[in-house]
Amino acid sequence: MYQKLGLLLMAFSLSACTADMENLVNDTFELVNMTGTLAGSVANATPTQICNEVNQNPLNAKNKYVGKTIRATGKVLGMYESNTMMSASADKYNISLKSGSTTMAVGLTSSMVARSLKNGQTVTMKGRISSVTDSSGRCFIIMRNAIVDTGTNK
Repeated sequence: MYQKLGLLLMAFSLSACTADMENLVNDTFELVNMTGTLAGSVANATPTQICNEVNQNPLNAKNKYVGKTIRATGKVLGMYESNTMMSASADKYNISLKSGSTTMAVGLTSSMVARSLKNGQTVTMKGRISSVTDSSGRCFIIMRNAIVDTGTNK
């Protein structure tokens, strides 16, 4: 009886390890793919500079920055899981990031990265701008397919 119980516990532990390993492999694969997709054109502007341009002429700013990759350093204000059924984006997680006076919505696909972030933490994110808007005098930047930029992915 104890042998059967031991085998059952070992099988249960193995299945949990297999699921964790599968999640790790999937997250690693997604991160590698995201790094490759962010290799396109880069906007050498801070979120504050982008928002200054949005305030001056939203149409020109949209034309200039949407589709470009940027790096933004800021403080994590909050995190939540996306409702992928309601969103056209592949991002599974959304991070609210305060960079200077600008609040950004940053989309992530990696659960490993999302779980590693903490509210109040200062991070540098790299991602592709999908939207820049001016709403009632407030600038919003939405960045998709983001990764945490450690400085090695420039």
